[in-house]
Amino acid sequence: MKLRTKLIVFSGFLVALSLVIAALLLLFFEKQFLLKKARENQANVSENFSRVCKEAVINDDDILLVNYLDSLKKDKMVAYAAYLDDKNKIIAHTQPKLIGSFSGPDESRKNITEVSAPVIIGKKKPGIAKIGFSKTVIDEDINQSLRLMLNRIVLASFVVFLIGILVSIIFANVLNKTINLLVNGARAIGGGTLDQQIKINSKDELGELSKEFNDMALKLKELDQMKSDFVSSITHELRTPLAAITGYSELLLEEDISETVKKYSITIRDNGLRLGNFINNILDLAKIEAGELSISKQEGDIIKLILETIEFFKPLTMKKRVVLKLANNADSLFIRMDSDKIRQVMINLIGNALKFTPEEGEIILKIEPDEIGKQIKIGVRDTGVGIPVGQLEKIFDKFYQVRGVTAKGTGLGLSIVKGIIKAHGGRIWAESKEGKGSEFIFVLPV
Repeated sequence: MKLRTKLIVFSGFLVALSLVIAALLLLFFEKQFLLKKARENQANVSENFSRVCKEAVINDDDILLVNYLDSLKKDKMVAYAAYLDDKNKIIAHTQPKLIGSFSGPDESRKNITEVSAPVIIGKKKPGIAKIGFSKTVIDEDINQSLRLMLNRIVLASFVVFLIGILVSIIFANVLNKTINLLVNGARAIGGGTLDQQIKINSKDELGELSKEFNDMALKLKELDQMKSDFVSSITHELRTPLAAITGYSELLLEEDISETVKKYSITIRDNGLRLGNFINNILDLAKIEAGELSISKQEGDIIKLILETIEFFKPLTMKKRVVLKLANNADSLFIRMDSDKIRQVMINLIGNALKFTPEEGEIILKIEPDEIGKQIKIGVRDTGVGIPVGQLEKIFDKFYQVRGVTAKGTGLGLSIVKGIIKAHGGRIWAESKEGKGSEFIFVLPV
């Protein structure tokens, strides 16, 4: 699960949990408030009934008492109301048939709450006023109020939950965007783009992290530049003595020398040329990285160039019994290119294919112009060992060599090839299946 999703889910869960707890607390305190209000109401009704009973006794006004009892009957919370004298005889009752008796209905049952208030006149207590309140009705009223409140809470909670989720999504997107900048920056640096800088204008920990990241990238770039400058300087210094070594070995070969000395001179010359080629590759790569690679485009026949390169490799292909051919039948195809640089590309790609293709294998070259004639696609396919999928994106990095193969090179050729193709406004990539071979494909504008 992605961090953005985790953050939204966690925030949603936290908001929902908070709303549930808040709703339960609100319902609890609301119920306590309603119960307290009901008790206060019962006390007020009982007190008023006691006062009416007192006035009725003082004024000997039975009609006042009867009328008040009739009004109490209309209150659904009142189960009964009665006035009893000091001998516990019922003087007035909401149920007239009980008047005069000394025993009323079972007023002690659980669903009735009885509230009594003495009737006091001076120092005498001529009677007592009793009211029975229905617990069922009171509980139903309280529950109805709670249900109404719960409906409001649910509606409000739903709105708050949606707002919370929306805020979480916005916050998660902002945070995710910042993290993605860091991830992409790290990926770019891992891919060799050391001038990568991240712009995060925040003063929190992520802002500090981005600042440290940028400082790290600058230091890496400085170190890489120092390394490149050092290598470039060393290679420049090596060219002169190396040219002297190669030159003197050539002069020795022109002299009348023994076969042993001749053999040693050839070895010195060949290794000097090989080392010189390596130095030239390093210098070319330094120019590519500095953006100083000189490209001189002119109209040239790409098919002729490829056929000449095939002819160049003919001795090696015959020795290794490898088929090297161009699949296209076209005689010529003119494009704007730097012929020397594209020839270098083809020599490198075909040379690599020969290196990794076993005896009696084949290397097929293809040229495919696009439908609108704006670019051409050139492919070099071999039947070699192939390249693991996980290494396809790395093979164009400088000094990188495919792991698990015996044939090795300097690791510079494909980096130079990529730089040359890019300088022509094209692109290059590789496709491969382990054990079945690889194909290097590049596209050039016409």
